[in-house]
Amino acid sequence: MKTEKQILREVSEQARVYAQTKKSELPDGEYFFAFGNDQFEKGLAKLRQTTQAEIFNLGMGMYGTKKAKQDMDKYFAERENVIREKCTPFGVFSYEYANHEGDYGAYDCEFNDDAETITKEYFPDFDFYKPKNHKIIKIIVNDWRDRCL
Repeated sequence: MKTEKQILREVSEQARVYAQTKKSELPDGEYFFAFGNDQFEKGLAKLRQTTQAEIFNLGMGMYGTKKAKQDMDKYFAERENVIREKCTPFGVFSYEYANHEGDYGAYDCEFNDDAETITKEYFPDFDFYKPKNHKIIKIIVNDWRDRCL
């Protein structure tokens, strides 16, 4: 049986792989980020689009052409596949739990909704309450709390 230190070492490596995969560079393309009208107008001018109708909202403050939308859809689908192949639910959960700083109201202070939701996006069949899985989740959460609170 593995010790908590061994489990945390493995989960830490899994979280590192997830973080590297998640933070991969976006492909070059006909898109820009805008979080206000000025930024939107500047981005629109850079793309030399004649009408706003030719620009799509790609989410997360990103706007671009139809081709950019297709390229981003492909990029994110490929990235999700890589995460499913190379990462584990525990690595994803650990990274996202730390990234969202925990939600102390959820699950009797055991883990947060954001981390669970994001993990389920990649691993929809993962059972957080299966005893073995739940034990590892609790180890991850307790470690985070011990180090950060």
